[in-house]
Amino acid sequence: MGKARQVKPDKLHKTGSNGKAAKTVTSAPPTRHKKAAPLVTLDEIYLKLFNLTPNAIAVFKPDGTICDVNDLFCQGSGYSREEVIGKTSRELNLFSQDVREKVIDAIAKDGCFRNMEVRHRLKDGSTVTSMDSGDLVRIGDEYYVIVVAQDLTNLKQIEEDLRNEHILNRAIIDNLPGLFFIIDENFRFLLWNDNFTLTTGYSAEEMKTMTALDLHPESRRRAAAERIKHGFLSGHFNHEENVVFKDGADCTLLITASRIPYDGKTCLIGTCIDITEKKKAQDQLKRFAANLEEANITLRVLMKHNKQEQKHFENKLQTYVNDLVMPYLDKLRKANLDERSKKYLRELENNLTGVLSPFLSNFQTLYKKLTPQEIQIVDLIGKGKCTKEIADMLNVAVNTVATHRNNIRKKLLV
Repeated sequence: MGKARQVKPDKLHKTGSNGKAAKTVTSAPPTRHKKAAPLVTLDEIYLKLFNLTPNAIAVFKPDGTICDVNDLFCQGSGYSREEVIGKTSRELNLFSQDVREKVIDAIAKDGCFRNMEVRHRLKDGSTVTSMDSGDLVRIGDEYYVIVVAQDLTNLKQIEEDLRNEHILNRAIIDNLPGLFFIIDENFRFLLWNDNFTLTTGYSAEEMKTMTALDLHPESRRRAAAERIKHGFLSGHFNHEENVVFKDGADCTLLITASRIPYDGKTCLIGTCIDITEKKKAQDQLKRFAANLEEANITLRVLMKHNKQEQKHFENKLQTYVNDLVMPYLDKLRKANLDERSKKYLRELENNLTGVLSPFLSNFQTLYKKLTPQEIQIVDLIGKGKCTKEIADMLNVAVNTVATHRNNIRKKLLV
């Protein structure tokens, strides 16, 4: 057995075996001008310390018999002092047999044991976990084992809560729809989710040795570094970045990040969304819009050309009707026709109107106030004929043509 520590019998509450009265501690002898200080026994001091300690304390004999326990032991275990004193740890089943053997071995070898995690059984049958330390001490002619137990129940619960929180946080991170990352000011990856490795093709081991710049081509790394540094300075990062994955694919990521303290460092925490397909679709849409605009321009040119041709056709048709049709219709109306011929003439006029009405709307609107001969003169003027030429062509006097021209001018200006 290891060397026991020598402790005077008056330094342990209720453990002395010689039956002597407890020593007392007194102040200096009273003087004539001072009152004597009250007597304080060492037993009283150690009793206070025994019960003021924040840990449970039990005093055992080498055979496991309990000699004394403090108040916190009773509160934690559910046993009263009377229920445990004189009983052995085995009888109360305070801890398992393997723990008992470890304690005995440690005491025999070193005279003490330190920070042993032990599950203790309470009076109600439940268990708690504590961190136990113990010393073998000699008091008078007797040996005792003093055990101090620190309750780890709250600490274990905190550890369990932290473990569950870590599991939950990891599950949230790994189930994010995009890529998640944390980088430090050296651009090194400190944390990432499964989507990051699956999307980029890099393994977790490779990510540990990489920086964010390794995802950029050599020619674009300096510019990328400047943007990331600005993100650290401003506290925010929001950019579209063209990166290269492990298989050489050139992709576009929309990256959003914020500055945070993490693991004692200033870091950027962020997410990435692969918008490569979206960018391709946008580019295709832009090309389609450009092609559509070209088609619209071509269509407008064709429509303008068709309108010009239509206008030319209308003008030509108006001239044809004016020169070749209207004069004859006018003469036929003035001729002394029989009823049958008049009927044919009306039918001819109706058919001609039905066929030409879409083209002659402008013509009829413009020339509805003019007489047939005035219409002839307008057409000849449009062809560049002078008054004398018109008179010769119509076989009328020059003055007649001049009179018609004045009338035409007045009618068109009204």
